[in-house]
Amino acid sequence: MKKLFVTAADFFKKVSDAVYLFKGLWKEHTVALLNSPLDSDKTELIAEIIDGVTTSRQVLYVNTEHRADALARRFAENRRLMILTPAYDDPDAPQDYADLVLSALEAAIAETDIRTFIVDSVTRIAALSFGRNSSPAYIMKRLAALQSRHNLSLLVIAHTSTKSSDRALKVLSDCEIPLPQPESADTPQITETISPVKDTENSSPQTCAPTPKIAPKKDPKPSEATSNHRPVIHEMFHRDSKFWDAPDPFRHS
Repeated sequence: MKKLFVTAADFFKKVSDAVYLFKGLWKEHTVALLNSPLDSDKTELIAEIIDGVTTSRQVLYVNTEHRADALARRFAENRRLMILTPAYDDPDAPQDYADLVLSALEAAIAETDIRTFIVDSVTRIAALSFGRNSSPAYIMKRLAALQSRHNLSLLVIAHTSTKSSDRALKVLSDCEIPLPQPESADTPQITETISPVKDTENSSPQTCAPTPKIAPKKDPKPSEATSNHRPVIHEMFHRDSKFWDAPDPFRHS
């Protein structure tokens, strides 16, 4: 095992010398996470990341999602992009798929100088595995340990799952790269129009349409009000005359 302590000067020199690999989010020698729903299209963003990183270094892309066909049209002539597709030599091999992937990464680290890896995706590796390896969070833990041991620059692709699993993936990563949301042309743009307020103190010209004046409602003349309501009251008392003429049982004579 390597020594677990270094001088502060050596430690912070590595931190200060590290460069950003993608848009000020993914920094060298760290673990980045790209986690989005399964039905979202991550290919364009992954291609953009590969295109930017391979301008300065070699990148090993771990292909388990069969996304290489879509990337081939863009990187067919790229000599700095290496593709690793883990596969069984024997379909009846007892080795778990997650163990196969981790062994392939260990071999690539030992046999090459590549220190920048893109694993696509931890969710599919877990789906093809059993036991503890069937958890994306557990595989992410193993990848984070591998990154720390060899000081790698690691980007892990994942599909959103349960809240606890997504939280574990986020905790085990150093940064998260968000998937850009496309703007839909069918979405109506709602704009709010605010009418200018009239300044009562300054005599500035009024720019909004004047408010139409509403004539006040005239009260009926006393004679009309009396003539309209008297018949109704008289009729009510006349209709209920039996009630009013009945003796009051609670009245003392």
